[in-house]
Amino acid sequence: MSLKDDLLPVIDPLRAIAGELGFRPYSVWVRVVQSAGTRPGIGTKALSETRLLVGGQNPRVREVKRKDIVSGANHLLNAEYDIGPLTPEFGGGGVSHNTINPQRSSTPTEVLFLLKGPGLPSTGLLCQRIGDHVDRPLRIVIRVKSTGRAG
Repeated sequence: MSLKDDLLPVIDPLRAIAGELGFRPYSVWVRVVQSAGTRPGIGTKALSETRLLVGGQNPRVREVKRKDIVSGANHLLNAEYDIGPLTPEFGGGGVSHNTINPQRSSTPTEVLFLLKGPGLPSTGLLCQRIGDHVDRPLRIVIRVKSTGRAG
């Protein structure tokens, strides 16, 4: 085993401490919508959701960017958020690559992130993944951008 393999089971419960203390008010789900039509959103939809957890607790969600937009418009429309750090998968825990990057099928598929918490619509806010920060072996941070649609 490598040093990384030895550290991941130790790091995951440490990341959960902030959630146990109530400092992680946002919950995050990965929503996969498969459509029976020729394009995403067309035809019958099959929906599946997987909750993202770090050591059994909510992950950190941080707003990193919000563009000034015209008064009266939805202030969440251009917001960007970082989700994580998430612990990469290890024997007995972590977040798998397939959870945050679901396998695409032959049917049109849309992968969204549903954020729920303070300052967001009561049904949650749907976001699209726009990037990752996976340059470090002990953490994954996902960058998402609001679609402007409630969950």
